Amino acid sequence: MKKLTIVCILLCLLACGRKEAVPQGDSGANKGLENLARETKVLSDILKEPETMEFTVLSADDIKGNFSKKEISKDSVFGFDPKEEILYQDISDPTKEVFKSIRITDLKTGEGHDVELERAYKYMDAEKVVDGTFYFIGSNTDAGVDYVEVHPDGSVKQVALSDFDRIAAFAEKEGFYVSLEKTLGKNKLKNAMYFMKYGGEKADEIVNTAFALGKDEGVKEGHLFTNFYGMGNTVGFQELDDYSENVTEAKGSYLLDREKNTLYEIPFITRLSRYLAGDPELIVNLNAPNPEGDPEKDRCTLYKKEGDEYRPYILPGYDYSNFLRETRILDDGRLFIHGDVSLDFVDLSEMRATKISTRQENLRSFFFSNDGILSFVEEEGDKNYLYWGRVAK
Repeated sequence: MKKLTIVCILLCLLACGRKEAVPQGDSGANKGLENLARETKVLSDILKEPETMEFTVLSADDIKGNFSKKEISKDSVFGFDPKEEILYQDISDPTKEVFKSIRITDLKTGEGHDVELERAYKYMDAEKVVDGTFYFIGSNTDAGVDYVEVHPDGSVKQVALSDFDRIAAFAEKEGFYVSLEKTLGKNKLKNAMYFMKYGGEKADEIVNTAFALGKDEGVKEGHLFTNFYGMGNTVGFQELDDYSENVTEAKGSYLLDREKNTLYEIPFITRLSRYLAGDPELIVNLNAPNPEGDPEKDRCTLYKKEGDEYRPYILPGYDYSNFLRETRILDDGRLFIHGDVSLDFVDLSEMRATKISTRQENLRSFFFSNDGILSFVEEEGDKNYLYWGRVAK
């Protein structure tokens, strides 16, 4: 039981943000770091003096004046396409604690219809609406992991990804990064990482490796990868050599560019991360909680490359209790960070942030479309209103 508890603690770092209703087969490949990429590069370990970023805090009232607005039902929102104005809502039986039924509504015409999924899911991760279609990764405690797409006409496609029993998934512009873990017997675990394109038929395997735990629960053979996060074509992750409750250090921190087939080692990130993403020019890192409770060690840092060195920029507003859902470079050059306490838009030329607080009790269901349109739901008395629009630079 202790080992399973430890596994759950580490996977909790991955699974934050998943909706819960209160691999493309097993290739047998042993993909360790030695053959993950053709080329490996070690990033500079020279850090400049850190700076704390200046920021402006806005409320939803400050930005919604120019947004579109429509009244919707009080059902929970799964996703929204602001261009086509297609809304997906959960109408599952709340007493069964699973996701099974979805209502699709065309807000332009007011017409809607209901869809019943072939399988019910206990967990729903990385919900995303792209070009009118709703995508998500669905899973159950012991029944494997599926990639699911629901089309506006009500047609549904479900692709079995794996029989793994633990999961975290993160939506990117082109598709999902899916991180999986499975217990193999008494003291052996297996983890894998896949990328699944929206509308795809088969997931691309990034990592698939098994490792054995010793009596002290350190990794005795194989590789232990954790904390996979995607940003663009690059996936960030860490390697550990211990599976203990008090683990705070990473054996290694890496960025893997899937298109360039290049692995970047990050020598200056040695602590366990709650979130790690980016590329060699800009790295986003949120430290995992530290046992000492030192707020200086629990913070979100942007490492920006300046010449041959990196300067750490501290982004205020995040501590050990927070997590990040997504980071993305927008078409206008800003960095967008979807956190659980705020939506941050960072001007990378001035390294200054605009933070939109999401802590209002009557706000929920924040979504950010691939083309940069923000939407959210606001409760006003006994009514629900959906707002959507662009956040000005």
